[in-house]
Amino acid sequence: MPVNSTNPDYDANSAKWMRIRDVLGGVDAVKEKGVAYLPKPNGHSETDYASYVMRSEFYPASTRTIDGLVGAVFRKEPKIEIPEGQDDLIDAMTIKGTDFITLSKKVVREILSMGRYGVLVDVMAGENGKPFAAEYTAESILNWQVSFINREPILSMVVLQENSTKPKVDDPFVTEPVERYRVLQLGFPGELELLNPIYVQQVYEKQSDGGKETFTLIETVIPKRRGEFLETIPFSFFGPLELSPAVEKSPVLDLVDTNISHYRTSAELEEGAYFTGLPMYVIAGHVQGSSSDGVAEFAIGSRQALLLDENGTAEVLTVDGEGMGLLRSLMEDKEKRMAVLGARILEDQKSGVEAAATVSMRHRGENSLLGSISDTAARGLVEVLKTMIWWNGVDDPDVEVELNRDFTSLQLTGAELVQLTAAFQTGSIGPEVFFKALKDGERTPDGWDVDDWLADIEAGADAFSRSLTNETGDDEEEDDEEEDEEQ
Repeated sequence: MPVNSTNPDYDANSAKWMRIRDVLGGVDAVKEKGVAYLPKPNGHSETDYASYVMRSEFYPASTRTIDGLVGAVFRKEPKIEIPEGQDDLIDAMTIKGTDFITLSKKVVREILSMGRYGVLVDVMAGENGKPFAAEYTAESILNWQVSFINREPILSMVVLQENSTKPKVDDPFVTEPVERYRVLQLGFPGELELLNPIYVQQVYEKQSDGGKETFTLIETVIPKRRGEFLETIPFSFFGPLELSPAVEKSPVLDLVDTNISHYRTSAELEEGAYFTGLPMYVIAGHVQGSSSDGVAEFAIGSRQALLLDENGTAEVLTVDGEGMGLLRSLMEDKEKRMAVLGARILEDQKSGVEAAATVSMRHRGENSLLGSISDTAARGLVEVLKTMIWWNGVDDPDVEVELNRDFTSLQLTGAELVQLTAAFQTGSIGPEVFFKALKDGERTPDGWDVDDWLADIEAGADAFSRSLTNETGDDEEEDDEEEDEEQ
């Protein structure tokens, strides 16, 4: 089997991933695929079909939905705790310098979009190479295997496709595409005599010779940490519900398919409107002034006169377009279906005043799935950070990551805040209950706990007390000066 062989689960999902990626790519990506998403009507010439595609409208419902859901997760800044002295890893987690928050957003977006993402922790070349995170989309994770080692399921092989460029041999100012495959596996390389398999990384480069594809091994690396081999592959899978190699369904696949169906209905509606909206002129009889070859030339409009022979007639045929109502209804139904499938940002706001509790209940379904994605992404990012920090010299690092799971803003109103304050001042509720109500009502800064809040109150009280003391002291000094002048 060649190195670019794919896992059966990859084959079963690759077409779905391509469909999702095209829809999220927008109108140009969808229309570029032509008949793949918009079948050619019978009888259409190439010119007719090109006009058919041009008139069609693609509604970017799926992209807007994902933008809104990612925005909901990062409505509040992620909370992260790492060992001291490791902040440089957070500021630049990838070779390109991607910081932690940006990487987190990419992870959540890919989980929402494709239902799958991967991150490899690697180290830069050199004796004291710095660890970094390398990202891989669902389409680039070609193959994987899970083996039982010491009776435990362990990831034993991953094949990753990497597309890059390199200067041409005969012209260093021009680049050419390069297709490489990075193989991560557990094995017993060379003459090493080991009790357990170790982590080995190999890179193959695809080459073509006379139309025949070959794969050349260009690099073999056995990563070490403090001179010791690794016994696990530092690769993390991300899914909507699990951190495992198993392929999960994309959360937006049904929405994407409805989005494509909406696009097809739009094309039919636009086609119908184009033909029914143009009048057809019918002339029975001879038009005076026609050319000798029988081809009539005449002008139309309120400022023109059409001269016909005796008993000749002229009519304009138009279509009222009532048949378009069914297509419009279909489009509206599909837009509502997209709203139900997750595109809440596309749904018309309910008229009138809606209670906060009602809003929360109405959004509970979306929040449940999005909450799982937020939790899974956070757990996966913990594993990535732990591996990076461990490779950076910290044994058993303590890492915590929390992504927001409060996706709707339910800020306390002024009246509610007054009532809570009165209850706190009268002793009806204690400081912990009061602070929790303030925090849930988004009336405290992000990251604060009850101790921070109490310290802020105390600091404010001390400042206010000092200001009163200064004012009193100034008044007493003025009184003393006035008494001295009178004497």
